[in-house]
Amino acid sequence: MRIHRLVRIAALVVLSAEGSAYAEASELRLLSGERGGFGAFLVMGPYPLPKGMSASSGLAYVPPGVDESKLSPRVGVQVGSAAWKLAYDPSGVIDVNKALGAWNAKDQIAYAGAILRVKRAGTYTCLFGADDGSAVLLDGKVLFSRDEARPLRSDDDAARMELAAGDHPLLLKLHQRDEAWVFKARCVDDSLSPSPDLSLVLPGTT
Repeated sequence: MRIHRLVRIAALVVLSAEGSAYAEASELRLLSGERGGFGAFLVMGPYPLPKGMSASSGLAYVPPGVDESKLSPRVGVQVGSAAWKLAYDPSGVIDVNKALGAWNAKDQIAYAGAILRVKRAGTYTCLFGADDGSAVLLDGKVLFSRDEARPLRSDDDAARMELAAGDHPLLLKLHQRDEAWVFKARCVDDSLSPSPDLSLVLPGTT
């Protein structure tokens, strides 16, 4: 298993066995790991659901000040009552509770985001697992939405995409019902293999 390192200013941080990370100007660019996984995202929240709202409607709730079709993640940018921050884990499983300090919370919304950079146009598949509900948006459009109480399972949801070369904002909307709040993600090519033509950019991280 490969371990890769990330240099931020003068600090050396072991990031993840899930992929390499390079500092470029004001952003980090992550190459996928051996299975196409990424060990870091930007996260934002938590946003509590309004009192009385059914948990089954959690992903339909849009927090005040948030326009999901225009969200573009960047560290430190405030959106409504929360701001984007970096979250990473060597296992590739991102713990939202830990990243946001939202321990023992119930019925909350958070966002995870990055820029999916495509070097070569083609067909790609992104696979996700989340505890609990999740929706995935790419370029401001919903690819899928699934809101239910469930444990984290690798590759529980998948989105197949025809992508042009360039940058594509990738957004995960996460609904916490109770207890654990984690997710993981990976992206692969049309043969379900990691692609050197895909990387994940985390703006504002250097």
